[in-house]
Amino acid sequence: SADGNWLATVGNDQTAKVFDVLNFDMINMTKLDFTPSACCWVHRQGTASTKLAIASADGNWLATVGNDQTAKVFDVLNFDMINMTKLDFTPSACCWVHRQGTASTKLAIASA
Repeated sequence: SADGNWLATVGNDQTAKVFDVLNFDMINMTKLDFTPSACCWVHRQGTASTKLAIASADGNWLATVGNDQTAKVFDVLNFDMINMTKLDFTPSACCWVHRQGTASTKLAIASA
């Protein structure tokens, strides 16, 4: 994270992990229903709102959720936001979910 307090990782084991750097402790592990390729912390300068963005391995979409109570989906190839949804809760994580062998993909959002 920008303040150096958290470290996030994703891997071929289909997990996203968040670590508390100061206390050397894993504070969250989320099992993903897809293989991620990358993650990064996203925030606006000067705000306390921080989001974890996780990209799908096929590289087409990127999703973010944050304590501004929104979920946003971006088309990575065109660098366009293609959807923004206002939530009635503060989310803690998101991931792409799909049934193997189908083209249907959904965004799953966990509450804080």
